[in-house]
Amino acid sequence: MLKKALFAAALLPLAAACADSTASGGDGRVAVRFNAVAAGAQGAQALFDHVPATGAITLTGTNGTLVLQDIRLIVSELELERANASCRGEDDDDDCEEFEGGPFLVNLLDGTAAEVVNASIPAGSYSEFEFEVEDLDADEDDDGGERQAIQSILAGMRQAYPGFPSDASMVVHGTFTPTGGTAQKFTVYFEAEIEVEHKFATPFRVPEDGAIEVNLDPALWFKPGAQVVNLAALNGRTVEFEAEFKSGIKVEHDDD
Repeated sequence: MLKKALFAAALLPLAAACADSTASGGDGRVAVRFNAVAAGAQGAQALFDHVPATGAITLTGTNGTLVLQDIRLIVSELELERANASCRGEDDDDDCEEFEGGPFLVNLLDGTAAEVVNASIPAGSYSEFEFEVEDLDADEDDDGGERQAIQSILAGMRQAYPGFPSDASMVVHGTFTPTGGTAQKFTVYFEAEIEVEHKFATPFRVPEDGAIEVNLDPALWFKPGAQVVNLAALNGRTVEFEAEFKSGIKVEHDDD
């Protein structure tokens, strides 16, 4: 089975991404998972390979130590687009079939790869994978089902963080300990509109391929240099998220 992985950090090792790819009617089951990983050799700033069992990531800088205990983000939409589709705008043509899903709530540090989709999609070859991270403000043209999904996602986020604002798309909780100082707790909300689209080097084939794994490296967001970001100084605030998910994105596949 072919394994594919989408990485949001350069030079990450290939992650195994296998799932049961059989389904009735010529379709195939495809899983999409989000996972926190380190950037390997290029990520000397991070001292972890995968999220440890404690569910926390510790980053040490010249200005102190940042412990990330919880990262949750809203994936508003993700989709797979068919290879060589020639009928955009003609909804009744089977050649234009694609998979779309969302919104999803991703708990990035729960110690396992967070599976947001495990669905049956039409058999065929797909050339491009896209996902968006953004807030879930309802639009006027949203139907009842879409509004219900938005409310469900926000309710799930607010079970853990009652103050989560509707214009935020991510929350980060943990502690910052300045050098020579004491630990300070923080909960910071991030407002972001991030869209990532990437073409597979070789098409993603259904039902042959089982899963897509999106690996994100929080060290690249909160330790961009020698110092860690003092998130305690932003405690309780809603701020713009300026990390660049597209930096170093790499798609690999393994024929094992």
